[in-house]
Amino acid sequence: MEEIEIEPEVVEEIQESYIDSLERDIPMDLSEAGVQNLIHWMSHQKIAADTKWGHFEITQERVERLLEVVKINDYEHQDIYLDILQRWGGGDFSQAVEDHNRIWTLQGGTVGKATRLLTPEEEQAYINYHFRRDAVTEEEENGEP
Repeated sequence: MEEIEIEPEVVEEIQESYIDSLERDIPMDLSEAGVQNLIHWMSHQKIAADTKWGHFEITQERVERLLEVVKINDYEHQDIYLDILQRWGGGDFSQAVEDHNRIWTLQGGTVGKATRLLTPEEEQAYINYHFRRDAVTEEEENGEP
């Protein structure tokens, strides 16, 4: 396969655009409800539940940015957010069911309690369906993962 060289200016423009979107999506003055929503929506990528409202793809940059925001603000449930985000920042999603349900409970959840972790295949189908529409398989197209 032929290697394509991208001009440094183009790479810099792409990076600046990504940073701008990160700052827009996760502002430093994000409300506590906003923090809860983002953690909740990111957890949907990792868990099975009857109903899921809200989707926000987990990326290392987003987790780090959200952790930075939580650290500089004074939230009522700051310890919960730090516990979750520090584990996620280290790549540990083994408690994502509990993480989801902690946030879901804080938000007064009554429908959509997490029941288990998704398998790697289920998670990839979820990512494809919600964030990579060009990679959706025929099976995924016929029903949300």
